[in-house]
Amino acid sequence: MNRLDLDTLYTVTEDEFGGNVDYYLELSENGTSPIRIKCNNGKDLLLFEWNDYLNRFKDVYTKEQIEEIERACREYDKEHNENG
Repeated sequence: MNRLDLDTLYTVTEDEFGGNVDYYLELSENGTSPIRIKCNNGKDLLLFEWNDYLNRFKDVYTKEQIEEIERACREYDKEHNENG
């Protein structure tokens, strides 16, 4: 597995991310993945687009677990789109 060079990642502060979550989610979905979120507590987070995450960490999950995660995401999207 290739190591991530955190210094080269697209980086935002926790406050920037919190102020415009949808923008950063869309940015991630459109190829800017991962995004580094510099948190106020000093512990950074990484936001991955799902396919990028799965490509990097697919060995962490069984095929069944991946299918269950994807099913739950489809259900969430369906509910969210019906109500939003």
